[in-house]
Amino acid sequence: MDFISSDWRQKIVLSGHAADYWDLEDNARNLKWGQMVHAVLARIEKTENLPKVIAEEVNNGRIGVAEAATLSEVLTGIVNDKDIVRFFDGRYKVKNEAAVMRKGGREYRPDRLMFASDKVIVMDYKTGIASSAHAEQVTNYAQLLNEMGYDNVDKYLLYIDREHKLLKL
Repeated sequence: MDFISSDWRQKIVLSGHAADYWDLEDNARNLKWGQMVHAVLARIEKTENLPKVIAEEVNNGRIGVAEAATLSEVLTGIVNDKDIVRFFDGRYKVKNEAAVMRKGGREYRPDRLMFASDKVIVMDYKTGIASSAHAEQVTNYAQLLNEMGYDNVDKYLLYIDREHKLLKL
């Protein structure tokens, strides 16, 4: 049996804004990046909140100035993306990290719930490698919302790494 071998670095190019924090071989650094992203997004209802929230994170010593600059650049690009801006422009009533209880007492925390008069949108943020488990998680959140009487639920995953990607489920 013959194997074809070549240097993957010559065939795959990884690029994007979060390159200083996303390291394929440094799981601790990746975890820290994901925690920073989630901490900031958990406090943002509208795009205009982003600079203030990042400044507060710096002032409280949770992130450094260099990290803040990168985080600001990445997240500003995301919340102003033509496909994503509508989720951060103030048109929805937003609940970030809201605890939702299932019968029996189990608690769930979708990253972002957005309420309109005719529907609910559930969005989860991910900073790691895409997985079918992510879609299952968001689908479970939607089923829970259906059980609560919300019949029209849209589901989204927002991947935030070297580049961002919005998936409608």
